[in-house]
Amino acid sequence: MATTNGEGVAAADLPVLNSVFPICPPLVVRVRETEGNNGDMEVPCSTFDERAEGTTTRGLLVTSAQNALLRRATACCEHLLTSLYEGALGGRQQIVHGDLHMANVMQDDNECDGRLHLIDFDGCARGFPAQDLAVLLWALRFDGLEEILTGEESTRYPALRAAVLRGYVGSVGSLPEECGGGGKGAEDIVEGVVIVRHHEETAADAPWPVLPVLDALVAHRDLVVMAWFAATDITSLQSRVAEMANATLRRMREWVPSAP
Repeated sequence: MATTNGEGVAAADLPVLNSVFPICPPLVVRVRETEGNNGDMEVPCSTFDERAEGTTTRGLLVTSAQNALLRRATACCEHLLTSLYEGALGGRQQIVHGDLHMANVMQDDNECDGRLHLIDFDGCARGFPAQDLAVLLWALRFDGLEEILTGEESTRYPALRAAVLRGYVGSVGSLPEECGGGGKGAEDIVEGVVIVRHHEETAADAPWPVLPVLDALVAHRDLVVMAWFAATDITSLQSRVAEMANATLRRMREWVPSAP
């Protein structure tokens, strides 16, 4: 791999992807006072912005139930990423892009063969191919920034997901090993019946819900993106953070097991 000044970079010199996008994003959360815990999941979360001694702290103001959900989601992601990087899910670390979504894919107008080019390698690191796939699939769930903020999932997502996975298998031969996808054919992916590795623990209090590994990594991306929005310095986005966070919390409730 070459840098902009033409010097080579060895794979061993690249950071691990988890240091670029941490397992536990720096999400600042404070719990608001409520009348008990029953039903307070439905109360919309809000944001706070405090300035003191030249520093600014931004974060989410949530109910106790929402806080428990976020803690549980973080624990799930810790378990997933730790298992992945300790080799429990198989696969091997490779050089990955780190931020593989369509805004970082360009097509040269002078090309007649539809050749695509990747840009923005700031997040390039050592990681697992499934992580790049998960970032792309997360982004394809939404038609644009407005839909990310409101949580409106694209009606095209099922078809786009199937096309991406079919193209990956057609190009590489199978899904990444860490997804348990070795030997799966493209026809299985189109039908949505690819069987990927699940965590062995299935008890109600298990640290990770029973989810396909790839879908679990997509869920982890939800947590990473929400943490980024909560701390953003972009003025035009700050007024929409609570709306985006509430949409993310609704999705989290679908995959995170009940908080103890």
